[in-house]
Amino acid sequence: MNIFSYDLDDNQELFFSKLLLRQTGVDYLIHDSKNWTDQIKVFIKRKRFKNVDTLIEKLKCGDTELLIELLTLFKPNELGFYHNTDQLKYCNDVMIPQFIKQGVQQQNISVWCAGCNKGEETYSFSAIFDQQMIEFPDWKVSIMGTDVFPSDIDFATAGIYPKESFQNEAATKLADKYFQKVGDHYQLDSDKIREITRFQIYNLQDDVDNYQQYDLICCRTHFKQMVPEWRHKIFDSFVKVLKPWGYLILNKIDSPLGITNSFSCIPGHPGIYQLSD
Repeated sequence: MNIFSYDLDDNQELFFSKLLLRQTGVDYLIHDSKNWTDQIKVFIKRKRFKNVDTLIEKLKCGDTELLIELLTLFKPNELGFYHNTDQLKYCNDVMIPQFIKQGVQQQNISVWCAGCNKGEETYSFSAIFDQQMIEFPDWKVSIMGTDVFPSDIDFATAGIYPKESFQNEAATKLADKYFQKVGDHYQLDSDKIREITRFQIYNLQDDVDNYQQYDLICCRTHFKQMVPEWRHKIFDSFVKVLKPWGYLILNKIDSPLGITNSFSCIPGHPGIYQLSD
């Protein structure tokens, strides 16, 4: 046997497919042909391991940092600030006025960006709510971004982004208003945005805190690739923590319909759903 071989045999492929299924809810044996094994081979070479078994043994021994590093190969791509302008516009024009009308007694609005990656979309929502809530200074606004990767949470909390994160006119205006240019990067320079925005580590498979209720949940996880039990659990969790008028924003190709009866689609606005009456 060649100890420097990076090709996965059937047993090794089965090990990694089960590992990824447990950690991501995606059965890569079905959804990704052989591309996923190529990523693992590149990872092994980058780590300078002698062979596939070296990685497997370290993972079996509970090397959490190595596992997280491996899983980063399979997370969604970064999308930048204001990447879904039509969905954000609907939030600005329709959702926020409704949240104000419905929450006049409690005077608080809460948003959860689940699977927030490095925080670009979370800060995009923070900017929208900051601008729209100027006339309501007594209201409490809370924007929370969560992700399973500690490195992404640290990155988002630091609030320092490359210029490539600001790719359209709306994103450029956001950068001008809330960020300071430092060399080739932009650093968040707004006490108000930091005040209303927070980030924390959270796995979507964990139980949710039912005491926190949200007006809006945004989740860019690729649900179409997930096994049914994962999709059911996550959408059930969203239903538990949304306020009765709550909205859910997903990727435009994803939908909770057929998984749960708790949501209705918003005609003409792909990826936007609201709790059904």
